[in-house]
Amino acid sequence: VTYRLEGPLPSLPDRAQAWKLGNTPEPDRVAALAAALGLTAKPKQEPTGWTVHDGRRALVVNRAAGVPWTYGTDLGVCGTRVGGGPYHPGPGIQCLDPNAPVAGQRTARSDLPSQAEAERIARDLAARAGLDPTGARVRVVDSWSARTVTIAPAVAATPTSGLSWTVAVGAKGAVQYASGWLATPQPADTYPLIGVQAGFEQLRKVR
Repeated sequence: VTYRLEGPLPSLPDRAQAWKLGNTPEPDRVAALAAALGLTAKPKQEPTGWTVHDGRRALVVNRAAGVPWTYGTDLGVCGTRVGGGPYHPGPGIQCLDPNAPVAGQRTARSDLPSQAEAERIARDLAARAGLDPTGARVRVVDSWSARTVTIAPAVAATPTSGLSWTVAVGAKGAVQYASGWLATPQPADTYPLIGVQAGFEQLRKVR
């Protein structure tokens, strides 16, 4: 791979602010998320996090870095690891009931909302759950049974990677699946930057 510049490099400060994420959400944040998802049960606190069950629907919030959460309806296993086979979460990570049957219903594409409507539903859910939408990058991807909306929030007006919220909007605007992070980024130390030109030179040396 050969990297070439097609324009001038931007100038950046010589130092940058770092941010950190805890493993505990702000008070009432789990309850607000559950309410935004339409769950009526109260969150149940456990050593590894919080759970909210409402019939076949469930919300699982993990007491881990970033406070990751997952919501689903009639989910089967937790997931599939790369290369195939069952996924086994690490210590302190909860998943929905692995013995629950997987729903076999199919959704007609005519019942799906438009991309714009799916984005509106996802944004509304995120806002009611306490996510600041200012500066967020939003992407909508189509599948057969849902429109999946990914919301990548900004921190201090800076784009982020790895902190996205995902909302799968299915027939008639119903949220089929969702996941995200509940921890609020907190300022940490500042660190020196080597500069964009030096960074580009390092990139060119990577083989």
